[in-house]
Formats: sequence, structure tokens, C-alpha cells
Amino acid sequence: MSQLIYPNLFCFVYDIKEGLGFNKEELRDAQANFAHRLPHLSYVFKNDHNFETEYHELLPTKIDKFTDQEDGYTGYYYPVRLNDTYGLLVACSPPENSQIYSANQVIANLKKKIDDKLADQPGTLGTTWVILAHLPENYHKDWSKVAQDCYQALMGNSDPQTPADWETDLVGQGKFLGGTLFELSQYHIRPNLKYRSHRKGSNFENYNSTSLAELQVSNHVLIELYPNYSAAKIASRFNFDWIRLFCYRHKILFAYTQSRFIKQELKEGYRTIKEFMGLFQKERQSNPNLRQLKRKLLQAQYSLYHYSIDLNQFADQIRTMEVNLLNYERRVKVIQEKARKETQEKAISDYDYLSLWGWDLRSLDWQSLPNSILDFVSPHDFSFLDEFRQDFSNKYMLQVEKDYEGLSPGLILLEELINSIYGITNLDQAQRDRTFQNTVAIVGVGLAAGSMVVSLNKLGEGKNDPVRSVLTHSLKIQPPWLEPAIPLVYSLSTAILAALFTWLVIRLKERSR
Repeated sequence: MSQLIYPNLFCFVYDIKEGLGFNKEELRDAQANFAHRLPHLSYVFKNDHNFETEYHELLPTKIDKFTDQEDGYTGYYYPVRLNDTYGLLVACSPPENSQIYSANQVIANLKKKIDDKLADQPGTLGTTWVILAHLPENYHKDWSKVAQDCYQALMGNSDPQTPADWETDLVGQGKFLGGTLFELSQYHIRPNLKYRSHRKGSNFENYNSTSLAELQVSNHVLIELYPNYSAAKIASRFNFDWIRLFCYRHKILFAYTQSRFIKQELKEGYRTIKEFMGLFQKERQSNPNLRQLKRKLLQAQYSLYHYSIDLNQFADQIRTMEVNLLNYERRVKVIQEKARKETQEKAISDYDYLSLWGWDLRSLDWQSLPNSILDFVSPHDFSFLDEFRQDFSNKYMLQVEKDYEGLSPGLILLEELINSIYGITNLDQAQRDRTFQNTVAIVGVGLAAGSMVVSLNKLGEGKNDPVRSVLTHSLKIQPPWLEPAIPLVYSLSTAILAALFTWLVIRLKERSR
């Protein structure tokens, strides 16, 4: 049976405060979702503001303590805002003494108490659990077995679809302030789920905190086991550093999750673009109808609008991952430096008796000391935490960058398609305009020529005038109608000849271009 002394359980929960393009209703929903975890702290947002801030404590008192009257278990709430994210640390532990607890039982009890405080509601971005305890003095058994029992007690009653498995979930192991750390992770994307989309008639639904939390499984566990109380006490000071590091981790994974769903929309859009282009090429070979082309132009513009939005959202997820990977790396270095200083203080305290022989440890240049000496005092090596950044960069970041490269040409193809349709419709319209203008010119010249002929007073006066002769003898037109008919015939004949001549000139000009 694994045994623990003064075990502490910490739960780090992260929720979205504001996503890109959130409207007022979505912002209220995100805030209400976080406030639901703290129903007794109705004033949690009174200390908040709308400006971006890297780290902002939401309670004037920093933490809000609680005590379980039945068994004396104590804990606290620590809500913060980290830019566009809400973070909440909930801690719980039995009374601070040297009592030995069964790991299986005490961890399960602590988790139940925290779950009750949080209404068993997972974080929108993810959740990290940290177990911190020290082992009985001179404990020489396998520490990994203790960690396994702790993990099983913590995650044993979790989602049956994602059962805890030590061998599968173990990410790495390292040393920290003389203790041993075990990192475990469960992360995968749930397929066939709905997601936020701007498209009408889409299979995706609008934002709500529940649907976003169900997009992925993102459970992260850190188990810290120490040889004594003093080492565990020093390690507990790093909780306010972990809250930032874990936030970056969950934001990276959540951005990657969103990129997978956005990719599905882009792939569908890309498929539609290729089909659309194929249909357009077929119609282009025939005699395309101007009205149909204009309808297709509107459809293509609609597709371009949504495809460009999806592609921009995809690029936003890449930028989110890049920024948070950089922040993650920097925070790991800050924790390492802080651990080094804690080790220095511990060495000065533990070996203070050396000053009796003239060895003043405070005057040493600790920065120049090799890590091997510091590790002898208090071993620490949690480089495995940085492996997350390296693995994510080499695997997931490479994947999303290749996806973006592969999907970006869809935007170019769609723009070229729209330009082609524009060209055809504009050419056809220009041709129609020219035809109309030529018709107007031909008719105008004909009418002008006819008017000029009518204005000549001597038309048809002679008896031998051919028009008069035809109208009189052949068509038998009587004198009352004869006089007005003669100039009309001359006018029409002249107009037709002038129009034909004008048409011939226009045709010759067009051919000569």
C-alpha cells in the first residue's frame, strides 16, 4: 500500500474569456461559465477590466479559503485572468501534520471535494491536476509505484471513454528540488462533433462553453513526490508559476484542436471550389449565358468570402500556437531560475555550520557553480517539461504549417475563377454595348440622310421622275396620296442606303483592328 504524508491536490482549470470575433452574447456566456465555478464569490469580476493584461488576480484578497467542518480538510480558490483566458486554482489538503495516509484513499477523497466545488465541470481549454506530497522518512521503495497509485486514484473514475493508463499516459519523469516529478497527459480530439461556424445552413453550431469543452479531451497531471516536509514546502511555492505554464500548454493544444475542425471546413470548401471550376470550364467551352455567368459570379464571391474567413481563422490558430509555445519556453526558464535560487537558499541554510570554519556560502558566486554541485544539494531536472514544446514544434506545428500551405492555393484558384468570370461577363457586356452603339449610329445616319433628302423641294417634280412613274402607273396611287408618297420613298431609300454604307464602314474598321 502506497503511503503519503500531508498530500495536497491542486486543480488548475482554464476557460476562454474572449475568442476572436466573440460578440457580446458570447462574451457574457464565457464570463458566466467561469462565474458558475465560483457561485459564492459574486464579486469575482468587480476587480476585472477589459484591457489586456498578462496576469491579473481577480480577488482583492488574492485567495478565498474554505474549510470542511467534518474532517478538517482545508483549501482555497485562486482565480486569475491571463490575457484572454480565465484561470482558477483550487487547492485542497488534509490537516497539516505528519499523519500517514493511504494514497489510494486520500487522493480519491481530495478529488471528490474539488469536483464538488467545481460541480464536476471540465475546463473549456483543459484541466491540470497536481499532486504534491512527501513520503515517509527513509522510504526506499519504488517511487513510481506510489505515483501510479496516486494517478489511478485521481483518474480511475474519470470518463470511461478515456480510461487512465499509466504506461500510455506517462509523458516524462524528472527531478525538482530534491523530489521526483511524473508528468502524464491525456489529449485527443473527439471526432464528429459540432463546432462554431459562420456559415448559414452549416453542420456546425454557435459558440457555447459546453460544446467547446467537448471538442477535446485535455487532461494533464503532474505528480510531485518529495523525501521530506521541507522540500515539499518549498515546492508548494511554485503553484503560482505552474498556473501560467499550464495555461500556455492548454492554449496550444486547444488552438491545435480548433485548427483540425477549421481544416475540415477548408477541405470541404476546397472541394467545392474544384467542382465549381470544373463546371465553369465545361460551360466556357460552350456558349455561356450572361445571366447564368453572373449567378455563378455571385456564388464564387460567396465562396471566396467564407473560404478567406476560414483560412484567416486557421492562420490565427497557428499564430496562437507560436506565441504560446514561446511563452511556454520562457516560463520553463523562469521556473528553472527560480528553482536554482531556492536551491541556493537551501544550501546556505543546510550548510550554515560551515561558517564556523570560515566558509561563508553567501559570498559564493552561485551562477558560476556547475549544476552538478547544485544537484548534489537539491537535485532538479525537469527538462522533460520542455520536451512538450519541442515535440509539439516538431510534430503539430509542422502539420498545421503544411496544412496551411496546402489549403492556401484554394484562395488563389477562387480569385482566378472570379477574375475569369468577370472577364467573360465584361467582354460580353462590352460587345453588347458596342452592338447597341453601332445600331444607334447606323439608324442615326440613315435618318439624317433621309431627312436631308426630304428637305430637297424639287424631288419628284418632273413627269419623267422614275419614282412618280412607278407610283402612278405601277402602284396606281392617286393624286391626293401621290405628292406626299414621293418624298417618303426617296427618304426611306436614302436612309436604307446610308445605313448600309455606315454598317459596311463599321465592319471594315472592326476587321482592321
